[in-house]
This record gives sequence, structure tokens and C-alpha cells, in this order.
Amino acid sequence: WDLDSKTVTSGGDKREINQKLAKFKISIVDAHKNFNEHYNRVPTKEELKAVVGNAVEGKELNKVQKNKKSFDDVFQEFMKVTELKIM
Repeated sequence: WDLDSKTVTSGGDKREINQKLAKFKISIVDAHKNFNEHYNRVPTKEELKAVVGNAVEGKELNKVQKNKKSFDDVFQEFMKVTELKIM
């Protein structure tokens, strides 16, 4: 295992494994990007697990199950997003 490139360096099937890892990485990044574009916010821990799970299974992000949030929860998320945009 190469820690810098995050790839398998030995074995007969290293090329196949590295291709699968690259495909998995791309699907996770794309799913996260689509989430951000669709919901316009950073996903919660549970939502991120759903994004990763869907990418592993090759599914599209259809709907995110989430509990109702209080005003304070929404305000705190707004402040985090605003802070990230300023930086």
C-alpha cells in the first residue's frame, strides 16, 4: 500500500483494485457535490453516511431522511455555511 497515492502497489490484481478504488472515490466525491448542490449545505454525519452508502451501492441520491430541526439547529448551520463562504 502506498500511503501517498493511496494505491495498492503489489499483487496480481493491483490494477483492478486501484481502478475500483478510483471509481469509488469519484462516486463519493460526486455524491457529496450533488448533495451540496441539491441541499445547499454541508451534510450531517448521518447524511454523509447515506451519501457514502449510496455511492458504495451505486445508487443515486434520491432523498435524505432527516429529523426536524429546531430554529437553533438551522441558525447554527447557517452560521457555519456563512463562515465557510467568508474564508
